[in-house]
Amino acid sequence: MQTSSRGPGRATGVVLAALALAGCATGVQMTAPNRANVAVGDRMLAIAAPAGFCIDEEATASNANGAFALVTDCALLGQEGGRTPPVAAMMTASISASPEPATAGNSPIDELEAFLRTPRGRALLGRSGRSEATRIVQSARRDDVLYVLVEDRGTSPLPGVEPRFWRAFMTIDGRLAALTIQSFEGAGPDLQESLRHLVAFTAAMRAANPTG
Repeated sequence: MQTSSRGPGRATGVVLAALALAGCATGVQMTAPNRANVAVGDRMLAIAAPAGFCIDEEATASNANGAFALVTDCALLGQEGGRTPPVAAMMTASISASPEPATAGNSPIDELEAFLRTPRGRALLGRSGRSEATRIVQSARRDDVLYVLVEDRGTSPLPGVEPRFWRAFMTIDGRLAALTIQSFEGAGPDLQESLRHLVAFTAAMRAANPTG
């Protein structure tokens, strides 16, 4: 799959914004335990959790780069609607503030999929920041969403999580969204169950926002 000559550089900025967003929680409006409206560039978009999951308000942020939210089982946040026992995993959602128009006939997801297979892309895709420690185990496209199973054997900034985890990439109102699920080591859902939760997360995000 070919990308434009400026694709990798543009994709680098998009992935950095989507995977490493941090900042103060301005522009965030919690409307329900499982939904937050967030300022993303010049518009308000929604972060919506699937059934049984809630948004951690204290870990939801919006800044000039975009928006970020931490999502986990409602029971772990002391909210109703969770599972018994609770799902021992955490999910994140990040939305880049910059619109990502297609170039040279490729969609932003096309360009990103190619970029993530480069050393620079793998370094951003993993948690350790080391391309040599990170590999793509498998990837698949479903309903215009790119799902990537990542293995990172480097040092993780998040202790106590499994080395393999799923990421999903999609566009929401022309912005790139990156969703991730990470299981707690030895206690969380297996990879197939994790993928089911992530698919439900992408469906909830799509239903709550403009398409495209």
